[in-house]
Amino acid sequence: MVNREKVINYAEETLSNVLPDEKDTSGIMVKVGWIREVLALLKEQEGIIKQYQKADGFLFAHGWKWEGR
Repeated sequence: MVNREKVINYAEETLSNVLPDEKDTSGIMVKVGWIREVLALLKEQEGIIKQYQKADGFLFAHGWKWEGR
């Protein structure tokens, strides 16, 4: 499984090392836009996962279990 924190850190590091160039013909700015979208998605998913973990912990503490656990 991919390490979420590792991917987030790599994306942030990559973005911090890119200098925008108005004469960019290599498509780098398109890639930067894509990295920003991926980073936003991962951070949004992180919040959803934390909410799920809270709910799962609450349900488990009260005797509920998800099937297949």
